[in-house]
Amino acid sequence: MYFTSTLVGAGISATEATFKVHDSVAGNGAGVQKITSLTAKGGTSTATVYYGDATVVSRDTFTFGAPDAKGIIPLAGHGKDIRGTGKLKHLTSNYTFSGTFDPKTTIIHAALSGTESY
Repeated sequence: MYFTSTLVGAGISATEATFKVHDSVAGNGAGVQKITSLTAKGGTSTATVYYGDATVVSRDTFTFGAPDAKGIIPLAGHGKDIRGTGKLKHLTSNYTFSGTFDPKTTIIHAALSGTESY
């Protein structure tokens, strides 16, 4: 099944961010992202998203582009959901994403799309 998600978040430490998400299948949720590796070119992370009666854990890889004139950094990447609970217990998915990161405010905007199965 095809899905899309949009998220907005902000950094809470050098290696963590919180975000709100709207998923076309699961609905509204909130999550925590933990950066597991980071370089000037990109990195890897894990995220846990909490929906009303389910959670999803994902793992992804991302790259940074060149900042624009205002210092906003484009980002792009891919990932997969690796486990879930509740109604998403048997979820598997693969997705791609793109968005922006503002290093001055730590605000992240991203859009994801991919396929999932249960």
